[in-house]
Amino acid sequence: MIEHGTPDVTPATVDVRPDNGSLLKVTAVRAGYGDSTVLEGVSCHVSAGEFVALIGRNGVGKSTLMKAVTGRLPVRSGAVTWKGVNLERWSSHRRVRNGMRWVDEDRGVFPNLTVGENLAVAGKPLPRSLAYSVDAIMDNFPKLREKSAQRAASLSGGEQRMLALARAIAARPELLMLDEFSEGLQPSIVQELIATLREANRDGLGVLMVEQNVRLAVKYAERAYVMDKGQIVHEGTAQALREDEALLQRYLVV
Repeated sequence: MIEHGTPDVTPATVDVRPDNGSLLKVTAVRAGYGDSTVLEGVSCHVSAGEFVALIGRNGVGKSTLMKAVTGRLPVRSGAVTWKGVNLERWSSHRRVRNGMRWVDEDRGVFPNLTVGENLAVAGKPLPRSLAYSVDAIMDNFPKLREKSAQRAASLSGGEQRMLALARAIAARPELLMLDEFSEGLQPSIVQELIATLREANRDGLGVLMVEQNVRLAVKYAERAYVMDKGQIVHEGTAQALREDEALLQRYLVV
């Protein structure tokens, strides 16, 4: 189990809001680029400590939804709420400070910083009482400890993905969103990362995994949403989805 860092005083920049149910709630969201609308009234939710999969073929709007949730893309209609608070006027930075993390396909590491420096920087926006210590994170990612003095740019693609996940967990978010988590990774590395992710999930971390690898996603998730053409076309337990071969073949790359 990951241990906390040294307690510190919570700064005024971190908002404290009452929770009225779901951690993240997306309601009838429409969004897109220019004159093109990609999301056509998408609704979904994730609760604290829940593991949810968002699955579908490439190009159906999964990453667009993540951009709308994290504030990188304006919402045209509908709402994104965090612990019951509408995020319409919240910047991406404010969402991060309040416990949301998104690990996208671009990995999001600082290439000119060392592995250790990348992890140290991850907790900077938060008080140390909310962040995990670098040593604790290294304990859960022994391969990163071996390369702690190396620049991130020198790491392999899989190692950079590992570092991106470690950086996200280091800030001790309440919700971690993973975009195409397993793409391009060796199965052995995927299993290592999943093991650490599951441990954090058992400790209360909410997880939203956006994946084309359906078998992987529904193996670990509790609930699943299936997306097609900018809409949620199926919602249910991951177990039920695993057993619905007709649905898998209709909407998904399996």
